[in-house]
Amino acid sequence: MRIRKTSTKDSVLRSISEGLSDKPELAARIETIIKMVGEPGEGGRIRSADEVEALLVEELRKLVNESLVGWAEGVDRRVGEDLRKAEPGAKMREKKL
Repeated sequence: MRIRKTSTKDSVLRSISEGLSDKPELAARIETIIKMVGEPGEGGRIRSADEVEALLVEELRKLVNESLVGWAEGVDRRVGEDLRKAEPGAKMREKKL
């Protein structure tokens, strides 16, 4: 059985590149995942499927966390801007932890 290689469309690569251009943390995380999938491991050692799975799961958890933090910051900023437009005299405070 022959495995046929396909390549990613240029439009998809451009879209990903544009989407990550202002998100260096996400870009670095995705780069780590791509390297993990494409390389054998440290010193050329071939990892077990269980080891690769555990590493990928951890990287994906970090990616999701960083994505959600970025999303929440964007939402917070947008809500603040909308409130300032609707109520120019409103006082904005940050919640203290």
